[in-house]
Amino acid sequence: MDLSLYEDPQTGRFKPKKLSITKSPIKIKDVTDLSNMREDLKGLLMKEAEPIFNQFFNDEYAHELEVEEVDSAFNRATKETLGDLYCFKGHYSDLEELLLMGDDDESMSLSLSEQQTHQALKLNLIRRWTPSAKGDWLSLLMRGHTVPELKALMIGNGLEPKGKKPDLASDLAAFALVNPEKMPPTHEFLPGDGLEAALKETVTNMVFVLSGEIESHPYYYQYNVWSELMREWPTYEWPWLPNIISSHGGAPASAAVRDRGVRKKVSSRDSFEPDDWKETSAPAARLEISVPKRTVEQPRVISTPQPPKPAPSNSESAWAANDFEEPIEVLFKYQGERDSVPKERHVQIDLVFAKGGRVFLKGMCLKSQGMKMFMVDRIKGGVVSPATGELIDPREFTRVDDLRQALAQLKTRPANKIVSPPAFEHAQENTAKAIPEEPSKPVTVKKPSFISRLLAKLGG
Repeated sequence: MDLSLYEDPQTGRFKPKKLSITKSPIKIKDVTDLSNMREDLKGLLMKEAEPIFNQFFNDEYAHELEVEEVDSAFNRATKETLGDLYCFKGHYSDLEELLLMGDDDESMSLSLSEQQTHQALKLNLIRRWTPSAKGDWLSLLMRGHTVPELKALMIGNGLEPKGKKPDLASDLAAFALVNPEKMPPTHEFLPGDGLEAALKETVTNMVFVLSGEIESHPYYYQYNVWSELMREWPTYEWPWLPNIISSHGGAPASAAVRDRGVRKKVSSRDSFEPDDWKETSAPAARLEISVPKRTVEQPRVISTPQPPKPAPSNSESAWAANDFEEPIEVLFKYQGERDSVPKERHVQIDLVFAKGGRVFLKGMCLKSQGMKMFMVDRIKGGVVSPATGELIDPREFTRVDDLRQALAQLKTRPANKIVSPPAFEHAQENTAKAIPEEPSKPVTVKKPSFISRLLAKLGG
């Protein structure tokens, strides 16, 4: 990894920051929450910051990235990147519709210019549709030509134009079925034999250039780029995409392809299977690294870091199984980094764990139907069970096991007592009433540093 990406050019010290947006050929935006990194790493000497960064922040969950959608990336790509598909630039929707056409689908009209259409025909990316039945010719002539145009075609082919438009179109359709070569070219098209091969070449170019743009970035930054790309781009339609990524993206790409696999196309008849999370993660051993205590007399000493592991084994996984026999359904208010105000969340909690000195809840968000992680310190107020009306404040618990047990008890309904779920707003407003009050004492609150929180967690 090129750690100079994080070096402050003025002081020469470590400066936690979001990496600059990669704009070509696929836009990648870093939306990582840097609150802890700024607090614990800002101003450190580069040699002091590097081992801490590698051990605690360079893992699968330390880089939140947004990957540009395929249509946007395609429509703004350069001619060199698009190759033969340059004639579809700005018209990805047409390209996508052609690619999705089956053998039994009807032809389609295109929004390409005359010059673009000519180029696409020349490169065998598309082919004109020629009707093979009288009904198809009749439909094409009725919707594509005016009465004067139909009469001119009939006169030009030695036919006598009689009757209204349906009569003209019917007579001309019977003639066209026998003499298709005497009819003007249709403006209906089907995918050509070279279309998919040209798309593979274009996507290969885009992946290759992107790989060069991020090759100096942290290992797990690259890993997340390829994971998000396979999630956002239509892997179920392009089964060859993972192979292209694995071939050009190096070790991080190969690990992402192995961990994510190829997703099948989901239809409206399929049952929901969440695929946003793999049940494998960075090894739990990262939380067991011992950091020596600092004293005034002694300089800071940090053990030599181990390089990031590209593919942790199942035995090392901290998320190998859920914490609960059944998910714990809860309500709470949560304020994400980009939320201006806290938002109501309805979640089924599967797992409680610590990572990088912070405590997380992992579960299914019932509103978005996606697996998500929630930082406990971003939860506002208490966590309420809609089944029992019981409420806990997760920040009261200093040990993960205690919080896990408290959440498990939320699922237990009081014996011989039927409790209606409380109004969510009311439960949140009364969070303080559920916690015994103690006499107030003047105290000076000082937020502990990352090292202090880690030592406290490890019992140091």
